[in-house]
Amino acid sequence: MGSIKNRNWLLSCLASLGLALSTAAETATPGYEVRPLPHPGGSLTATLSDGRIVGFDGWKLIVTGVRTRPYRSNEAPPAELLAELPQFGFPSFLEVNEAAGVIVVGENSNGDIWQFDLASGELEWVANLGFNFDAAFESDERLIVSASPCFGCDNRIWRLDLETKLSVLLAEVPGASGPVAVSAAGDLLYGTSSALFPAPAGSSAVVSWSAALLASGTLPLGLGDAQVVASGFDGATSLEFDSVLGELYLAENNFGLVVSQIRRVETGPADSEIVVQGQPGRNISNLEFIEGDGEAWFRAFQPARGGCLRYTTTNFFDSVGRFEVRPRRPVASVGGPGTQGVGPFDLRVTGGPPNQAAFVYFGPSSLYDPEERRVFPPNAIAPLFTGMDLATLMLDETGVLVFDSEGVGVRTYTNHSGVVGDLAIQVVPFSGPDLLGTSTTTFP
Repeated sequence: MGSIKNRNWLLSCLASLGLALSTAAETATPGYEVRPLPHPGGSLTATLSDGRIVGFDGWKLIVTGVRTRPYRSNEAPPAELLAELPQFGFPSFLEVNEAAGVIVVGENSNGDIWQFDLASGELEWVANLGFNFDAAFESDERLIVSASPCFGCDNRIWRLDLETKLSVLLAEVPGASGPVAVSAAGDLLYGTSSALFPAPAGSSAVVSWSAALLASGTLPLGLGDAQVVASGFDGATSLEFDSVLGELYLAENNFGLVVSQIRRVETGPADSEIVVQGQPGRNISNLEFIEGDGEAWFRAFQPARGGCLRYTTTNFFDSVGRFEVRPRRPVASVGGPGTQGVGPFDLRVTGGPPNQAAFVYFGPSSLYDPEERRVFPPNAIAPLFTGMDLATLMLDETGVLVFDSEGVGVRTYTNHSGVVGDLAIQVVPFSGPDLLGTSTTTFP
């Protein structure tokens, strides 16, 4: 089959026809949780700093209003029209830059790119780049655009000046159009995509051109000028940086291989953690990172306040969906006669790392601080959070709590005195020498 230059247009068709929103569950990797989000309509979405959702369906740019009553988890509040394009086009990208006060959208039926001014409410035509596919801000004034001049042509990457409306060809890349992202250092990241559909196994890579190379004036660049960041992936549809840690996430999709998932990019599939598994036959795209509190990280077994990744999905037939994946800590609880007097009681922890183990710590509940402190002991691969008093913390040296294949661990203790006492319990999961995180704290 020939090359596929843009896949997002099918999402727009579904939204414009009013087809069903997906409420089916995505599958989060242990240490994360995924939930459905309100969907304003349109295949492309983005979140404003005040929590409102912008949507683009290839024709209308809309934004949700403020909620005035409770809504179901996947129900969006009423939306208002921000702007309307002269005619419908299959939507390619939606990029929000609140610092610059603009929203930029692209459609690939006609190849037009438009800019919406958040302050004035005016919509302005910016450029025409045929079959534009994806975009990312390089600065407040400049946008990087991935676009192909025609079906069957190699892809091109442009720098578009939003003020002068002039574009500069940065790179030419073989294959179908792929996603772009710009690092905090100004490096350009690109996800390669095979011209074949479905793409052969392992045919996608993430490559990078440095900011210095982009500024050298030796343009256009090619794949030979790029550094390979990671390779061996089964398709690439969206790239997004964790703006706190600087880590890169990839939406990996391949219908022929029934692959639909999000990875944190390292060097290849073997060490690039899967964060969420999509449903078979569905396509994940439109990645959006939302910062957390700056203390917890967006990593497995962290508090939910570590931030989240938002994304859209479709089966390209009868439904679209919008979801977010967040970190999730193991949950500890206790139960049994020993919580009331003499007798055994069970410490039960759910949501732990499957087939791994955890250290068990005890401390006085009277010294417990619900405003948990952040600690980073040796061998911790992410911050640990505890409200226990570190000076009085005691390790259970009689053994560890072992998790089964479902991430559930149970350890039985005996209350010999009959006095429940001043007790708090927390566990620290580990894998090999690495401390993974902390559970919630429980009190008998």
